[in-house]
Amino acid sequence: MINIVTIGDSRYLVDVGFGSNSCPVQPVKLIHDTTGFENVDPASARLVWKSIAGSENQFQKLWVYQHRIGSDKEFEDQYCFTDTEFRPNDFQVMNWYTSSHPKALFTRMVVCNKMITGGDNDKIVGALLLQTALKRRVGKESEQILEFKSEEDRVKALKEHFDIELSVAEQDAIKGTHTQIL
Repeated sequence: MINIVTIGDSRYLVDVGFGSNSCPVQPVKLIHDTTGFENVDPASARLVWKSIAGSENQFQKLWVYQHRIGSDKEFEDQYCFTDTEFRPNDFQVMNWYTSSHPKALFTRMVVCNKMITGGDNDKIVGALLLQTALKRRVGKESEQILEFKSEEDRVKALKEHFDIELSVAEQDAIKGTHTQIL
């Protein structure tokens, strides 16, 4: 799910939930942009208005968010979206699916991202990613910091690296699910 924010006569893509590897780290103006904009160095991203492969109606166009790892790489489609307005019932269905369907990502794994800032003007330079391990990526360099051997290891890392402290009830709710580290 993305948000489109309107300020004056301009509209912007705001997406804080796509993940640390290729998410937009700033609001992105909804304009067809073939040159792109800076993302977490050395990466860049762009929005294009185009038809997508596999679509039955090749005249139908969508906004496509594209990302590339460096200037020597090609832009790759990450996701697409329309600018159709969604109503509260639409969000209820989408949220129910992503939080309850067995094939949805967030019912199968715990995911937590935190952007890392530094350098000139405190720019975003990388990210911490927590799943079954804790990883740090700065620029093109990626390293695994911790591998979780138990659920207690992950709960401790959430507190130490993300300032997220799970209550006993929240920790108990993980037990017996697909996401539990045994």
